[in-house]
Amino acid sequence: MGTGVLALGLAVGLGSVWTAQAKRPKVALFEPTTLDREQGELGAIAAPKRFGSSHAHGGTLAADETGLWVLERTAGALIRTDHAGEVKATIELHPNLGELVLGPAGEGGRSLYVADRSADTLLRYAVDGDTATPAGELKVTEPHGVALSPDGGTLFLTSVANHELVAVDTATMKMLWRKELVAEPRPVAVTPDGESVLVGFLTSGAIARVSLKDQSVHWHALSPRDPIEIEEDFEEHWGEGVSARPVEAESRFDVPKDTGRRQARMVFAITFVGDGAAVAGVQVATSQMELRPTADRQDSYGGGAAEIAPIEYRFARIAEPGEDGYAAIDQHHLTLHQPRSLAYDRTRDVLYVGGYGDDEIVALAHASREHPTMLWHASLGLGTGCGIDGLTLIEGQPGTAAQVRFEDEVEAPEGEKEAGKDGKDGKDGKDPKDEKAGEPDEPEGPVVDPSAPGMALWAHCELTRSVVRIDLDPNPERIHSKPLASRKWVRGPALAESKRDAKVEEGAELFRRGEDFSLGGALACASCHPEGRNDGLSWRLGRSILQTPMLAGRVEGTSPYKWTGEDPNLVASFMHTIERIGGAPEDLERSELEAIEAYLRSLPPPRPPDNTDAEALARGKAVFEDACSMCHEGAQSTDQSQHEFDTTMRKVDTPSLIGLAHSNPYYHDGSAVDLQTLLDDRGSIHDMVDSSDMSAQQRADLIVYLRSL
Repeated sequence: MGTGVLALGLAVGLGSVWTAQAKRPKVALFEPTTLDREQGELGAIAAPKRFGSSHAHGGTLAADETGLWVLERTAGALIRTDHAGEVKATIELHPNLGELVLGPAGEGGRSLYVADRSADTLLRYAVDGDTATPAGELKVTEPHGVALSPDGGTLFLTSVANHELVAVDTATMKMLWRKELVAEPRPVAVTPDGESVLVGFLTSGAIARVSLKDQSVHWHALSPRDPIEIEEDFEEHWGEGVSARPVEAESRFDVPKDTGRRQARMVFAITFVGDGAAVAGVQVATSQMELRPTADRQDSYGGGAAEIAPIEYRFARIAEPGEDGYAAIDQHHLTLHQPRSLAYDRTRDVLYVGGYGDDEIVALAHASREHPTMLWHASLGLGTGCGIDGLTLIEGQPGTAAQVRFEDEVEAPEGEKEAGKDGKDGKDGKDPKDEKAGEPDEPEGPVVDPSAPGMALWAHCELTRSVVRIDLDPNPERIHSKPLASRKWVRGPALAESKRDAKVEEGAELFRRGEDFSLGGALACASCHPEGRNDGLSWRLGRSILQTPMLAGRVEGTSPYKWTGEDPNLVASFMHTIERIGGAPEDLERSELEAIEAYLRSLPPPRPPDNTDAEALARGKAVFEDACSMCHEGAQSTDQSQHEFDTTMRKVDTPSLIGLAHSNPYYHDGSAVDLQTLLDDRGSIHDMVDSSDMSAQQRADLIVYLRSL
């Protein structure tokens, strides 16, 4: 697969198909509203003058002069569409793809690079219109994020399994160097000056800046320095309540306390706005809000009051480092769920952010300047969940305002017209579900000639394997007052068939959903378990502090569930978890819970890092079998039993060790930050294994084996 010329497929007439599927979006325009800012301040008053290249980072979408290149991860396919969204060609790859990046135009044309994550391959294609011809490949263990240097001569990618940043010569497709970082690297982006590379992570509270001069690494901390405190409020009209507020740490040199500490996680995308400032979507969690939760919060995540969400979503800006190496950082609150995609309009200095958990997009003006403002906030519409995992902009293409209509403008099928004039239930012919109290209708604007040059924002939906075109006002002077004008938002049909079962697809949608599952909609299963993995945090649950476990590869044959082993099966465990996050499990059908189970069982186990020392691996396995296998036995390395320890819980369930290299911290309370700490007996659990009689070499060998699981 991936070795033949991109074959032309059936051209699907999306223009006509989209008309039938179009949904009216939920659109809210704002007077330019300054966003809530925290931690630092950056950005100039004047408009930016320096910008990065469009190939400085990868994604699931890339646009060129005649169309789009789309990665369909669940279908395992590379898709070519034109600017009307019609499929022009398809090439079969493998499911669970990483990112793609389109190189700059040159005398020899353009190159397209694709990270085929499951196949351990970086692919290069020579692009000519709608045709992509294989032009080289490189074997790399589990590649994901991709980005190109400004001249396109060097490609940078992240290796998920090996925790590495890898540099590749694009002319020869040979590896130049590799740099080990920390677990769970995902996006990579090259700075506009071409001197550094930024890498984001799922389970780290920082972004790595790797110098291309000497591969040295500097870290930009995204976790807020100041903790929060919960305090009681009293409002005359509302009565008693509680709120959380940041409190300044006594000293920046103080060792932070876990209670009230906020930690950043889940960087899925990095891009650059003007003047070299980097932007990343980020999730900030307060996993231990109170040391002693009240009785009604004994079994809720974080242990804080129900009114206070333990997770919030933001975008962080990182300025270029000064001569002293210091880089200013600020953060702004977002009103969407799980920000996993970014697109930047350099002409207007507008940043677009897509929410994976709620299918919403926000447009932020003055993205490079001192005070970013929100322009508009919109949902992609009703119907099957989208799961926005990619955004890109196309400029200078004909508009499409005259080519599409909303669903409520489409003539209803025979037999449905009795409900309303156009088949709706409402007396005025409108679907009551399409409107919410207090939400404005779609804004009207000037009529635009559909043949005139315009701008389109494209969004990619992971779950429906489709794209959405959002036509924007082509007039840069008008975009701040009427950013949506009279354009139509439409979602197209699937570009490729999923290789997942329908039940698994349903479970994937429920797993990422940022509403209905928790009080206030702040939490989803994917908030703590992205890709079915873990967030690297330990959460307060009553008297106990419990680490977020890895799920991918660990649910089959490992019952019972939870650290206490109190849930006999996965459905019971899901219901328990939904209660913990403030949701109502009784509102879910049994079939929906079974769909989540099907999704989790379908996830592949994490890939272990490459091992280059077979002898150490064999010695470590012998140590493991002698010291650990009495509890961690079998293919899943668990006896499926509970054991007594000196902890806040009566008994602790034996966890599976699959994917151990990627799931730190360790022990059920997360007190061992790495495997070395665990074996050196520096965690809070002291009677799980007696390593006192192990030599330093035996411990090192055991770590090699544990990382291979």
